[in-house]
Amino acid sequence: MPMPRPKGPLVVSITTLGGDPEMARAMGDSIRLLRDYTGREALFLGKVAVYSAGATFMSAFPVNCRFLTRGTRLMIHERSLTSTVQLSGPLSTLPDILKAKLHEIEHSMRIQDEGFRRDRQGIAADAGRPQVARHRQLRERNQRSGRIMAEFALPKNSKITKGQHHAAPVKASDRKRMKAFKVYRYDPDSGQNPRYDTFEVNLDECGPMVLDALIKMKSEQDSSLTFRRSCREGICGSCAMNIDGRNGLACTTAIEDVKGEVRITPLPHMDVVKDLVPDFTHFYAQYSSIKPWLQTVTPPPSGKERLQAPEDRAKLDGLYECILCACCSTSCPSYWWNSDKFLGPAILLQAYRWLADSRDEMTGERLDALEDPFRLYRCHTIMNCANVCPKGLNPAKAIAEIKKMEAERIV
Repeated sequence: MPMPRPKGPLVVSITTLGGDPEMARAMGDSIRLLRDYTGREALFLGKVAVYSAGATFMSAFPVNCRFLTRGTRLMIHERSLTSTVQLSGPLSTLPDILKAKLHEIEHSMRIQDEGFRRDRQGIAADAGRPQVARHRQLRERNQRSGRIMAEFALPKNSKITKGQHHAAPVKASDRKRMKAFKVYRYDPDSGQNPRYDTFEVNLDECGPMVLDALIKMKSEQDSSLTFRRSCREGICGSCAMNIDGRNGLACTTAIEDVKGEVRITPLPHMDVVKDLVPDFTHFYAQYSSIKPWLQTVTPPPSGKERLQAPEDRAKLDGLYECILCACCSTSCPSYWWNSDKFLGPAILLQAYRWLADSRDEMTGERLDALEDPFRLYRCHTIMNCANVCPKGLNPAKAIAEIKKMEAERIV
């Protein structure tokens, strides 16, 4: 006897989705195919964030079947265009060629803006609206009846649980200077879920920086707490971590700058070795791929180093200071989505450091290696990189300079 087909709506719930738009289109085609085959209504529910490819996937659903939960962010990036304008012929005809190209760009922008308007149209973002209330009822009914529901969510072992509380032995009169630190704890070898441990620290007995507090926790409260640190002067970049939602160096982040409880996690979008120690293996492999050393073909002057004019040396300011802490790369959404191919802000800033060096003689080869849709051109100038850099550098500007050099080669 054939099994009865499930009935009722098919709910596709996405916590966050970015990445390859072609994959998103394929997923949308699959949903439409399933909808046409089964006759079931397909509903889209976006939660937390819906980014580039997520918006592409969302467009597979009718506007009256798209919902965003309260507070969900919708980010849609502009389309990009790579085109070469060939100017050849009598001077009087050249303006018409440029006008035709500008008309093409303006027409594409109108199409894009219309797409943005349609993507946003009909999306309910208020949990109190009737459409969302109806969706919630449909979702709950499906769960009770055991009907099929497709859902994309975080794996179970990524969910953070409540951990231990480490109280500081202080007198009642000293409680005014107590500070609570919620620290991410995770040991992949243990098989247990990550957790947040809470440490109480008496600020009167602690240095002013977050790293001072971490050292005090490890020395006096839990010796198993694991993190990297070395110079304590903002030079080595070892203690890079996420502090109160912002990437930075623990040794240069003042405790007093964080209001209330201090939440500390490892750098985002990196595998965790243990606790606050991220795995830099992939990051360093990308760094090695740009050949970060001086490359020349001519022999050096006899008995002398390769000299550089002061004005040429000044071009390296804002580049050589990078300490490879990865604060910028791990704050970049484009790197989160495409880190397997996109080099990220830190590595591209280092790449430009060698492109800008007047002593280097491999500019063409370096640009050839970067001329790739992903390695360089995934940067969408979100500017998180410049916002979090502990050395005050601007990787986005360096990336723009590389793109400019690539364009000048074509022209």
